[in-house]
Amino acid sequence: MSELVALLRDDADVVEADLQRFYGVDLAAYWRGELSLRRLSVLVSRLPADSATARKHADVNPDWTVEAILIADLWAAWTGKPHPALPKPKSASTRYASLRARLEEQRARLEVKQ
Repeated sequence: MSELVALLRDDADVVEADLQRFYGVDLAAYWRGELSLRRLSVLVSRLPADSATARKHADVNPDWTVEAILIADLWAAWTGKPHPALPKPKSASTRYASLRARLEEQRARLEVKQ
């Protein structure tokens, strides 16, 4: 639920557009008490891969559709080279990097004690 709250806080406009486009549901219904948090969570979690919400949080450029990525994969299969316009994945989050560093430190400490 905390992820949904963060999503609504940061990207309410994108979620609102997707709810209207795919389900005909107005996000304002949640704020009016006509849409439960559980139902809102279910609707958002089941948005298709080509929804604006899913594309905004994907590891690739949100302007690239699933079809464009598949075509770029075909290009790579035929030529043996990545498509020149294929966007680079977003960089790893700082949270992951700090977690990885702490795990490596812990591993080093455990190896020394043995």
